[in-house]
Amino acid sequence: MADRESQLAAGRRLARDLHSIRRKRGVDLKEVLDVTRLAEDVIDQLEETALIDHPAFNRVYLRSLYSSYAPVLGISLKDMVAALDEVLSGHYVGSLASIYLGEKLLDEEVSTEQKQDAAEVAEAEEAVEKADQPQTPAQESDKDIPSADSEVESLPDSGPEPEEEPVSSPGVLPPFKMVTTKFSKLGDGLRTSRESVLLPNMSGTLILAVVGIALIALIWFALSWVLSLSDDEELESVAADSSAVPAVVMPDPIVLPDTFAVEIIASMEALDPIRVTLDRDLRKPYWVEYQDTLVFQVTDRLRIEREVENTRILVDGFLAPPEWFNDSQPIDITRLTTQAWLDSLTDSGISPQRISARR
Repeated sequence: MADRESQLAAGRRLARDLHSIRRKRGVDLKEVLDVTRLAEDVIDQLEETALIDHPAFNRVYLRSLYSSYAPVLGISLKDMVAALDEVLSGHYVGSLASIYLGEKLLDEEVSTEQKQDAAEVAEAEEAVEKADQPQTPAQESDKDIPSADSEVESLPDSGPEPEEEPVSSPGVLPPFKMVTTKFSKLGDGLRTSRESVLLPNMSGTLILAVVGIALIALIWFALSWVLSLSDDEELESVAADSSAVPAVVMPDPIVLPDTFAVEIIASMEALDPIRVTLDRDLRKPYWVEYQDTLVFQVTDRLRIEREVENTRILVDGFLAPPEWFNDSQPIDITRLTTQAWLDSLTDSGISPQRISARR
């Protein structure tokens, strides 16, 4: 991994190139803000330090940010990502300026280490190409005969010899798999990475993962089945308990007949006289002895005046409520008010009882 100073220096070089490319192509800062939806201070820092030293932007965030910034300047996504990788490795020497501004890379800007890395990459690629070329039988036989020059020439020490890859017996998976060496170049042919990795064989791990998932699913199914049985028992117990509670039976509604009887009883003293208006008839006086009853067959309306406080009134056999008797005022007994009073009683669960006038 590149040291911090080389990363910061490479980031400043990249930021300077991006700023120059934007100004050369006449891209306004407002256009960049509208397309990328980034804050203005983020764009400013991007064109000053490339955000390399910003604590809020790691490698993943930087790739996403540069990917949205590149199309605004007309830079290809491949070139932009390659330049960012060069900055993170501390090897950026102005590849974007060379491509999009026509500037030439100075030889002194390339460090000795980078030149050596580029030479190593070229040698490795040449060796790979030679290995891929088909060889004649004569060339293959020459391999086994060492030349005199090879015996005299001293080879550089390349460190301890690599261990041989263990050979597994038939039917047994090897514990590791070798990943071939990969070479990559960015910009003008500078090497960014070359690594060999030994990865563990994941076949056994995959089998264990599948078995674990199946076991978890089986346990979950068993628990769900047990919980469903307990829920069914609770529902049965609740149903058994609820069956013991008697259901509330609402009384049947009471409907007045086409002609209903209104009985006026002289309950307190003799009525002398009481005035009654029946339906559309004229008002008439009536004299009622004490404890006697005066009966009217009403179709729509009955109005009672005078001596109201001394009466007891039955409507279709139901005792009229006390609120109908208000300060000796006339009482209007209509079909509508009577039916509404009876409906309010039955809706409240009250079943009024008919009584006799002699009671």
